[in-house]
Amino acid sequence: MTKVYVYGLKENQKELLVALCSRFDFDLILWDKEALKEQVGFLIDAPGFQSSGEEVPEVEETFLLFSDFPREKLNDFLKNLREQVAYFPLKAHVTENNIKWRLYDLIAHNKEEHQVMELYNRLTRLFPIAQALLEQKENPPLRDALHRAKDYLHPGEFEFEELKNIYNTLASTTNEVLREYEKK
Repeated sequence: MTKVYVYGLKENQKELLVALCSRFDFDLILWDKEALKEQVGFLIDAPGFQSSGEEVPEVEETFLLFSDFPREKLNDFLKNLREQVAYFPLKAHVTENNIKWRLYDLIAHNKEEHQVMELYNRLTRLFPIAQALLEQKENPPLRDALHRAKDYLHPGEFEFEELKNIYNTLASTTNEVLREYEKK
């Protein structure tokens, strides 16, 4: 049976999500803060997992975890979720790897991945703007920032701080060039 596990759901969203899951014939299981310390396998009743009991900090974000989720229904469900309940950026499928993780660690990892993807998307939007400015007038700092950012234009495994530094350098250099144009 397809299951949607949710941690940190706001009370005003609960009725809407229950109705949506019912329409799709999915089971909805709500987790509280006690679930954060447990391995995903234990929480979804997978064989061979026992309670760990390690204390972890509380998490403020809402997190959705999908189990036995049919791919053909995923896009429809996510579209309806966004339109009828809310946009939840933190979500994942149960996999053979993350089933061994504590829920707290899975949420933290998912949150970091989401931050990296947001920053990556901002970089891919900024890069052509900076490139167009450089084509209009040579600027060595902008050329250097573009050169450094070029390796980050293709999806891959990026450290958040490293990507943030690349983006911030390109953004500040681009802004300096734009301010020069404004002065003219």
